[in-house]
Amino acid sequence: MAAPLDASNSRIPAVHPLGSPYVRDQLSMRTTPLNEERVRVDRGYVLYWMQSAQRFEDNWALRLATVEADRLNKPLLVWHDVDRGEAGVSPRFDAFLREGAAELSERAVRLGLAYRFAGDAPQGLTWAAAGAALIVTDQHAVTFTTTRAATLARGAGCRVLMVDSIGLVPVACFAKEEYSPRTLRPRYLRHFEHAMEPVEDRPPKRTIPASVLDALPPAAPLPATSAANTERDARVARGGLRCARQRLQAFVSDGLGSYRLRRANPSDEAGTSRLSAYVRHGMISPREIVARVREAAEPDECAAFVDEAVIWRELAVNFCRFNPSPGSISALPAWSQRTIADHADDVREVTYTLGQLESASTHDALWNATQRELLTTGAMHPVARMLWGKAIVSWAPSCADALSWMLTLNDRHALDGRDAAGFAGIQWCLGKFDRPFAERPVSGLIRSMSLERAHAKYDVAQYVARWSGSETTMA
Repeated sequence: MAAPLDASNSRIPAVHPLGSPYVRDQLSMRTTPLNEERVRVDRGYVLYWMQSAQRFEDNWALRLATVEADRLNKPLLVWHDVDRGEAGVSPRFDAFLREGAAELSERAVRLGLAYRFAGDAPQGLTWAAAGAALIVTDQHAVTFTTTRAATLARGAGCRVLMVDSIGLVPVACFAKEEYSPRTLRPRYLRHFEHAMEPVEDRPPKRTIPASVLDALPPAAPLPATSAANTERDARVARGGLRCARQRLQAFVSDGLGSYRLRRANPSDEAGTSRLSAYVRHGMISPREIVARVREAAEPDECAAFVDEAVIWRELAVNFCRFNPSPGSISALPAWSQRTIADHADDVREVTYTLGQLESASTHDALWNATQRELLTTGAMHPVARMLWGKAIVSWAPSCADALSWMLTLNDRHALDGRDAAGFAGIQWCLGKFDRPFAERPVSGLIRSMSLERAHAKYDVAQYVARWSGSETTMA
């Protein structure tokens, strides 16, 4: 087994300027051309189409767009829109995105960036792309080349480049799907310190003319960032870098000091970072999180946190990058697929429908509490989420149903849904990234987790009390 991640404080080099060999090397590894079109020097600006990296810091796509804008002596337009498949997943999901966009809009003025949030307007991107000499966009964690980006590249009439800003280490550093954290970790650690080196972030040299901005479709309405939305439950995360940094600081000040112990208790809300939704939407970079943790934590606590927050997430990205069907039973290891087939006809002690699960209407108080936490807040404690998924495997009519239902519930209600980490965590419940265990009815050789034993293993009484009486909204 590989040695634990050594994420202790180490010498951090001087900040690399955007024109440095380090930045050029990183951009070379992270950039993928989506078409063979030429740069249109006759057009007015470089367009950065912001998708999955919804931030201005530690954003490799924005860095490439800035470098290219300066090279071409053109201004830069940051165009941020929302995939119509994500808009409307739930009002809570949409509010989180728009809160982040509202903060970006305010900060762009201070940072000297031309930023336009277009919401889910279907024709706005086509309009913005028509004036672009070059288009740069984000690589998404779930698919290597998104359908939207490929469609744009076919009709843009200029070069379109996709850039990996998903994690610390470029996806291109790995040539195949890794089996587990054990196999990913040593390969990842070879690149870790190099990827942590800081880079300058600055605006492009030229300012975009007001006449160009005035000719674009109008910006989508955004919520005010200065006033709290009193209609939302205070337990639901607010979008944006400011709130992400507040959560990070709260975790560093409290839960990080005894992370290895406290993260296992679902009742301890401060024992985990609760940053997954912010990372999923790219509102805060993994590098910023790790750098802050390294400043504050003892080496063992830091290593434990980085292993959970970075190694497991980037294993998920690796899985969705290289596996052609991350949401299907075929994505599971061969031993897991065999044991699922061998136990397909086993009788379940109890079965539920998707509707019963979604409304938290089962016989088990602990499981109902986990689902109510998801419905109420759009999040779930990591330990609770494992128990939640393993129970669905035992209660669904089949493992295929369990997989489909877990993805549906997670993507419909979780602020961090529709992401590589969700696919990986749900597939783990069916044996992905794991090994065979003692054979049991229904689950076969797949690791089981008992809700009954959880009461003895974890301090769950407070967790159940907190969520069992909660009013929930399926938003």
